[in-house]
Parts: sequence; C-alpha cells; structure tokens
Amino acid sequence: MPNLIDEETLASLRELQSDDDPHFLKNYFSLFLKPIPTLAMSIRKSIETRNYEELEMAAHALKSSSSNSGIGTVTSLCSDLEKLGQRKSVEGAIEKCIELEKYLKELEVEVKSLPEFKS
Repeated sequence: MPNLIDEETLASLRELQSDDDPHFLKNYFSLFLKPIPTLAMSIRKSIETRNYEELEMAAHALKSSSSNSGIGTVTSLCSDLEKLGQRKSVEGAIEKCIELEKYLKELEVEVKSLPEFKS
C-alpha cells in the first residue's frame, strides 16, 4: 500500500524537529488526528441530513489540514465533498464519504507507525 503522506512534506516536517523540540512531528500529527473523528462524523451526518452548509464547512476544515500535511488523497476527497456542499448536492457524496473514512483509518495507522510515534 502506498503511503498517504507525501514523502517530501514529511521530510520538510521532520526538518522542523530539533533538539529543542524533539517531539515536533509526533505532536504535529497528534494535533492533526485529534479532530478527524468529529469532522468525519460531521461529514457523514451532514450528507444524511442534507445539511449542505455543514458538509461544506467540515469538508473544508479537513481538506485544509490534510493539504497542509501533504495528504493528497484525503485533500482531494474533501475538496469533492466541499464542492458538493457548495452546489447543495449530495449526489455521490455517501460513496466519497465511505472512501474518505477508509483512507482516514489507513492514515491513522500510517501516522502511528511513523518512527517518531514509537519513541
């Protein structure tokens, strides 16, 4: 399975780690992962209730943090979901949501398998 986190972005984040902040990467991804369950649940619920504004906002929030973290697959799916919210449509949204949830589970495993999480 290919990595979900872009290697170049991961290398750049690792460069920010220093003797003064040896747990930077672990802290960074811990903060990244924390809101994911709430955002994913919000995306699913907003699709089910056709709350387009909430779909757009939750997808945008997850898209932004994923983009900043070099997680292109999640960023792309969230962008698609955000656009559906903007168009006030849920056509194909549940399928994208299911795919997103799958990738988010894989992402959590990937992040927690980083060497920085083992220390």
